[in-house]
Amino acid sequence: MFLLNSVFNVFLKRNVSHIGYSFKRLRESALSVALARKDQYRLCSIRGMLRLLVFTILLCPLFGLYLFGLFVSPWISLWRLWRTIVRHGHMLGGDANLKPALLILYSLALLQGVLFYYWAISAFEGKKLVKQVAEAYEIDEEDKARETVSDYLQMIREGCEKDLSFAKGRNLVTYAVDLMESNSPDNYLSAARILDTLIRQFNLTVVNLPQRVVKNQQSLIKNMIGSTLSSDTVKILVQMLDSKDEDGKKISEMRLRAMRIVEHFASEIRLDKIMYGIRNICSLLEHKESESEGSEDKYQVYQVYSTGMKILSKLAKDDENLKHMSNTDGIIEKIVTVIVQCNKLHCDEDHDEWLTIAGPGMQLINQLAPSASSKPNNVHQLSAFLLLQNGIGTLQTMIDCQKCKGDAEVQKSLIKALAQMISTMSMSQQKLHQENKEGTKKLIQSFINSLVLKFLDGSSKSFRNLAGESLAQLSLTSLNSTKSILSAQVGIADTLTVIVTDKKRNKKYRKSAADILEHMCRHYNSDDADAFKNLSSAMIRDIPKVVMEVLKGDSENRRSKSYVELHEALATLCETVYMKLISGTADSVPDSDAAEASLEAEAAKICQSIELHPAVPFSELVSRAQEVVEKHRKRSLEDWAANSTDDDDHACRIM
Repeated sequence: MFLLNSVFNVFLKRNVSHIGYSFKRLRESALSVALARKDQYRLCSIRGMLRLLVFTILLCPLFGLYLFGLFVSPWISLWRLWRTIVRHGHMLGGDANLKPALLILYSLALLQGVLFYYWAISAFEGKKLVKQVAEAYEIDEEDKARETVSDYLQMIREGCEKDLSFAKGRNLVTYAVDLMESNSPDNYLSAARILDTLIRQFNLTVVNLPQRVVKNQQSLIKNMIGSTLSSDTVKILVQMLDSKDEDGKKISEMRLRAMRIVEHFASEIRLDKIMYGIRNICSLLEHKESESEGSEDKYQVYQVYSTGMKILSKLAKDDENLKHMSNTDGIIEKIVTVIVQCNKLHCDEDHDEWLTIAGPGMQLINQLAPSASSKPNNVHQLSAFLLLQNGIGTLQTMIDCQKCKGDAEVQKSLIKALAQMISTMSMSQQKLHQENKEGTKKLIQSFINSLVLKFLDGSSKSFRNLAGESLAQLSLTSLNSTKSILSAQVGIADTLTVIVTDKKRNKKYRKSAADILEHMCRHYNSDDADAFKNLSSAMIRDIPKVVMEVLKGDSENRRSKSYVELHEALATLCETVYMKLISGTADSVPDSDAAEASLEAEAAKICQSIELHPAVPFSELVSRAQEVVEKHRKRSLEDWAANSTDDDDHACRIM
């Protein structure tokens, strides 16, 4: 009975497309009548054949009449109408009186048929229009966004049947916004399909639509959705990011579309305006891979990770958002976990896809780490790389990868993150598992070797400066890092002192070298005298040149910021060298007496050169170097304050 009812349910909702469906159900009905059981296909009983015969004689004609009656009736009405008009002279008295009634009857039937044909043609053209729109927006046939476009067309048609001006001011964007204002999850999904499809067009270089249409839609979406900070529509979409995946594994369509829309508006989102906003966004980084997932599902997971990283990167460009993110517990650990988990892409040589995840991820770590590291709950998050399984291997792969070396932004992010990570681990004295110690030691040495190479022999100025700053940071926080730097290259201490004493070098470059040497001197102790032997001899030999430069100064540049910063670093280096390598206890430095005597002789030459009478000991020259730098620093601050006041006065006069 259910099957028969489905057969005769074609035009009740005016769905011409259901004709094919009705034929399918008719076939199923015939089989159900002939074969009471599905296992009787091989042998049809006589009883079944009789039922099938009755079905064919009685129900099939009725089916044909019901299905095609409205298509045939206008032609029958037209024929009968023509016959009635032609036979008017041959009608007898009683029949002649029926003519007006017959004319009205056949005319109404003909009109009904014409209207039905009009509706059928209109429905066909509507489907054709939906197909054209789908092709223009590059919507695949399997994409359910086509259904939403069809629903929009149906709404416009029904609205115009009641009010011809209904379509005025309406389009796909307004339709999507209206759907978002409802409380129906189905409407949210339909709206997300439209917005996702439209936004995808904005990111394509070649589109099938006129450029004017694309720009108008882009402007309309921005005005209606992104015009106010964290609008209601954006809030709903952010909440949808945390929607449960299908069966707990497969990523839901709503989540996929919502994340792409949120990425488009991420730069306009304010996290403090959206309740649990950062938690919902971070949920994109929490999907757990399953061994049963196919390659397509895994690729989809990587797309979710990539989009999540891009959203967080755009959010971090705003200071308030960055502060909000930094106060979120566990965010750095989630980013680290995703980078390690996606290292499979790196190993599979899918490098471009890998960079869409690792690149933004490393940048986020660098942005979040400085403020997050001060929180008690976040102090160990940077070291998660070293604690996770395959974490060390991931970092080592990034250091050794030639393609990663060729990407400047990735290299800079990696250098900053690793330097911060190693420094944080050293300061917090975090203990690693035994199996991770050797890998971590090898990683640190490999990283420091690459930094030394970039600093001493690199051709890029920006990389030299970054490598120098990182080496200075590492040498400050750890004795082991200092030893690694000293062992990275033969005679590195001599090379660094040459850089420090070469006035033709870039000031920032010289400052980094001075900072590295000063930090390494701080870690000097008699127990590691052999490791520091080259450093101590190089510094004692060349430190008089540094003292001379600071005391003589440069009258032309002494008030510039770079000059003051360099000379502060040089003066600090002189003081540390004297305190740690010269004036220490007798057993602190081998041959310290001979070294001190040599320095006193150099001090006399310096006093003569700067016309200082009477001559003073080397320790006094070091103290005077500190005083000279402090005077330069104060004058520089006074000049900066004066210039700032002049600029303010000038601005006031302009206003």
